[in-house]
Amino acid sequence: MPKRDRACGGKVAHASKEAAAIAAKKMCRVGMNVYRCPKCGGWHIGKTRDPARSANRVTALLERHRRDLEQRMRPSEAAGTRGQD
Repeated sequence: MPKRDRACGGKVAHASKEAAAIAAKKMCRVGMNVYRCPKCGGWHIGKTRDPARSANRVTALLERHRRDLEQRMRPSEAAGTRGQD
């Protein structure tokens, strides 16, 4: 579970960029961005000046994360096709 960090003004510090992006998407607000905090090293959610760009970045990050998870869950295609001629 994310924790609030006093050094960061009480913001929630997420353990990974993906976790912060998922939380930002769940907030259903346009103009949210995720960033690495130089104080605590965690990932925070903040507002951006360009809402359209931010929404596109969060969506792209979640799509990459989904593809990475699918790829890890798939058995190796190369190992499964050897010797099946």
